[in-house]
Amino acid sequence: PAAALARACVQYPVHDPGLFPWRGIEQDDTSTKPRFAGAPDADFSISHSGAIVLVAVAEGAAVGADIERAPFTAFDSRALQRRMCTPEELHTASSMERVERRLFLAALWTAKEAAAKTRGEGLARDFRSFGLDVRSTPGGCSATAHLAVGDGDDIVVTGLALAGAAVFPSDTTAHLRPVPIPA
Repeated sequence: PAAALARACVQYPVHDPGLFPWRGIEQDDTSTKPRFAGAPDADFSISHSGAIVLVAVAEGAAVGADIERAPFTAFDSRALQRRMCTPEELHTASSMERVERRLFLAALWTAKEAAAKTRGEGLARDFRSFGLDVRSTPGGCSATAHLAVGDGDDIVVTGLALAGAAVFPSDTTAHLRPVPIPA
């Protein structure tokens, strides 16, 4: 239900400001990123976690969005940590206490997924292949999110923190840095 709601919500940022005529969403196959029909210069990204939906729309740039709802317990998994972190990020996370590590890894995950979505790669991208310097999600937040905007190889990622119904920009703005994948 949340995925269907998210797809329905993507038309509002197009209609309200009148960015371009709404012709729906199209997708070549399940391995490609969906796109706006009849709007080749526009892009969108949808993410949901539980009942929280995040939609980003842009014209003239690629966008990516990702959101994760607290309490971020999935990030206690050592296997997930090894799959998503560069060696430097893994070292940073391993030096933190459990709650702080969850907040850091949730922010890192959402930033990396948002960045990968700008290239249309999403979870197909090996998150160990690029690093991001992000700040931990503030404690007490109900969710953490990142928006990424890209133009070619230049991708800028900005964080958001949700507390109840309020959304606060975090002070995280990061640029991708390629990292060799460990053997």
